[in-house]
Amino acid sequence: MSREWDVIVVGHTFLDYVFAGIPEWPGAGEEVFARDLRKEIGGAAITACGLGRLGHRVALLSAIGAEDSAWILRQLATSGVDTSLVRLSPQPTALTVSLSTTSDRALFSHWGAAVELAPLLQEAHTRRLLARADVLHFGMGVTLEPHQALLQEMRAAGCLVSVDAGWNKTWLQDKRTIEILRQTDFYLPNQKEAQLMSGASETDAMLHWFEQAGLRCVPIKLGSQGSVMLREGRIYEQPPVPVTVIDTTGAGDCFNAGFIHGVLSGAPPQEWLRVGNLCGAYSTRALGGMAGFPTPEEVRDAK
Repeated sequence: MSREWDVIVVGHTFLDYVFAGIPEWPGAGEEVFARDLRKEIGGAAITACGLGRLGHRVALLSAIGAEDSAWILRQLATSGVDTSLVRLSPQPTALTVSLSTTSDRALFSHWGAAVELAPLLQEAHTRRLLARADVLHFGMGVTLEPHQALLQEMRAAGCLVSVDAGWNKTWLQDKRTIEILRQTDFYLPNQKEAQLMSGASETDAMLHWFEQAGLRCVPIKLGSQGSVMLREGRIYEQPPVPVTVIDTTGAGDCFNAGFIHGVLSGAPPQEWLRVGNLCGAYSTRALGGMAGFPTPEEVRDAK
């Protein structure tokens, strides 16, 4: 059947304040000044914006603060994201302060309105809407309670399901997490997350651990080393895209957008990684997750 959306991204929307050009990490009671500051949309909303810019019919299911809503909704709409599923809350929008260097970043976050997303997913109306997308991407941790029944419903409806929970130590180390991930089509961790979950240090060992655990497809983001993926018993490797890195904030979420774009395009699995790497790498050309995101022409021409 014809579905209303190509993708619904389910997850937390953050206001990202990216401090870059930090000369050194301050000690207790010390102060340093960043050379640059940028306000950007963050969290799972980055993946939604990336997919919108690549031409997909994409909606975001999230909760944001009413006070910040005008700016956030404008950013989403500019990227072609359907905002009809975004719920406004009296709480402030979730907030992240990113202290960024050219190689990595440290994050300080507050949940704010994001805590309202979990109960929203239990509403029957919401679940009916989710079944009207080809792909559901969860940019959040999904758990046995209360998400198991939801995932079963979505897969029964013929939806592909992908998950990137980000750095959530409790979730990554919970033995029940693997059981819920077996019900998904794609799990998209970065190297550090995959290492913590699997207990392995080498990427091949991580991939085989996920295979033995019963996961269908696991692309692992390796940052400056590119990406690898295990799918149907085969390992795929994709080299990094050379760029001059300004800021890595949101690069993983941008990889997710490129990867899902590759899946939806009907391209072979190697192309999923290539486009994912491209979107992740190009996003690092500027501060924040979306300022450096590639255009559809850049994705098409960068072979």
